[in-house]
Amino acid sequence: MASLKQQVSSLSERVRDLENEVEVSRERVLELEAIVDGQVAVDGNNENVKKVVKAVECNGGFCKVDGKEQRLNVLGALLLSFLSIIMRHSHPITRLRVITDTLFSKLIFGAEATATVLDEVYEKYVVPKQRRIFLPWKILQAIDLTISGSLNFNGVEVMRSVENLGRYERGILPSRSQIQRASYELHRIGQEIIPFERRESELGEMFSYDYEKLLRFILKTFQLHDIATRQSVEICMTLDGAELCDGMSHITAGIKITDRRAIDPRDGSPLSSAPDGVVGRIFKVQSRNYCFAFKSLLGKDCKHAYKEFGDFFQFFERLKREGLPESQHGPRLFAMDVWSPQDLSSIWKSLNTGSGARKQGNTYFCHVCPCTGNTIARYLVEENRYSFSCFVLVLFTLN
Repeated sequence: MASLKQQVSSLSERVRDLENEVEVSRERVLELEAIVDGQVAVDGNNENVKKVVKAVECNGGFCKVDGKEQRLNVLGALLLSFLSIIMRHSHPITRLRVITDTLFSKLIFGAEATATVLDEVYEKYVVPKQRRIFLPWKILQAIDLTISGSLNFNGVEVMRSVENLGRYERGILPSRSQIQRASYELHRIGQEIIPFERRESELGEMFSYDYEKLLRFILKTFQLHDIATRQSVEICMTLDGAELCDGMSHITAGIKITDRRAIDPRDGSPLSSAPDGVVGRIFKVQSRNYCFAFKSLLGKDCKHAYKEFGDFFQFFERLKREGLPESQHGPRLFAMDVWSPQDLSSIWKSLNTGSGARKQGNTYFCHVCPCTGNTIARYLVEENRYSFSCFVLVLFTLN
């Protein structure tokens, strides 16, 4: 008997809840009818209801709405007007979430129809946005700037395979052919702005830019070109070799911007004034971001290879002595302060002088030393071995 009473009490409570819900719903319906019939002024926050009112006839029935776009506007206004009343104290984004959750999560029109519409929405709204992010030129830039070849064309194709694309079907990531077309276009534009040439030499493959065009472009990038037309600016030129892999080396010549009036093109700040968080502001040219290659040789780093860079040395020697004359590429530039911080090995190979301390003959020990290989004399002093040539070198330096 006690159990039956509890069930009756529970059912009575449920009936009261349902009656309350019916009453609230009746109030909402009456409020909507009053708005539609024009008995109540439309709230300023419910401007879209006006579109619904226009679509309703005087006898209370809906008139026919022609055209897909007009139907979408009316349906959208209808949904907004109902939600603005039922969820009057909520934000628009909350109302939108209710609609999308009802349509797609609850599957009120069935799973198959919902999946079809979701695919259409994805193709129409999501994929175009992602395609604007993963543009071919952006992928190409990432490939060119990545370290140690960690991203390449094959890697992009592997990532595209995750999308399970069919033939002629487009995905979020661009295809290999699209990226290659972007690289061809980049090459074409690069040849117009700063042309370079590739040729074969006796020692290996060589690449070189147009020296004047590249120099002027770099000076303009760092806002030094106009200054160079009025007074001298400072740059650093150098070259060196390094081993790329087993049996393959390279020699590259280029410049670094070291003038204190240079402006960093990345953030517009002075190159000579960079906050470091320790001592305040420092000169920030000690970075690969301010180094630019002018000529490269893929071959053995030896003395004979430096002969291939004769035009590079002559260009900067003339630049230091005379500057650049006026040409089709721009106005005359003043003679520049050009200095070269090469290491000793590179200087000896460039000047063809030095590195002969352990050789026989007339080869000089160093480019600043008068001693040659055939003047080496050694003697013992307190069990230590000294070279007479080193003693002469010290005297020469002191004098």
